Amino acid sequence: MTEDLRRKLQDLQSLFDSDLLNAEDYAREKANLLAAWRQSPPVPTRTEPPLPLAPLPTVIALPLREYRDETHPVLKLWYACDSVELLLRLVVMLAVAERTWRGPLDAALRRRLHDCGLEQPSLGAWRALADALVPPAPDPNALLPELPALLRETLPPLLDGPAGGPRTETTSFSALRNRLAHGGGIRRALAERLVAR
Repeated sequence: MTEDLRRKLQDLQSLFDSDLLNAEDYAREKANLLAAWRQSPPVPTRTEPPLPLAPLPTVIALPLREYRDETHPVLKLWYACDSVELLLRLVVMLAVAERTWRGPLDAALRRRLHDCGLEQPSLGAWRALADALVPPAPDPNALLPELPALLRETLPPLLDGPAGGPRTETTSFSALRNRLAHGGGIRRALAERLVAR
């Protein structure tokens, strides 16, 4: 059953429940909707490649599973944004673990972390926290020498879009999240196009 048909059936049920439609008209309209749906050609579905979640940390696997299983395109975009933001949070957690493995954080770094918005972190604050914690170059003696490359090579195209390219909701998760959270939301048709990309 398509989302559109489900919505029409719910509307029909609401009319009947509100006594705006008698039982005979309700049954006829419901039968017509179902008959039209059965006669319509199947809508091709876009199959997504399997998403191996088991090897991923739970903090990343959960929103990715929600993304994979979600059928509403606007919610699907939210779960995609959540996945990217939680990846950034994971980088911060790992960087804190890496830094504290060597000893307590010094006062200057703690002050810098506080100034980055640690008390009310946003996506931008998580990025600033990660930048403050992750050294600019890999340290061969580090527990996680791949953190600098993850933060400075892998994440920027996800957050900002391709280097030198436009930063829009089609190219940048930061722009998409800002549009969803602060731009008044998006219409379902646009969400469907974005999910299809």
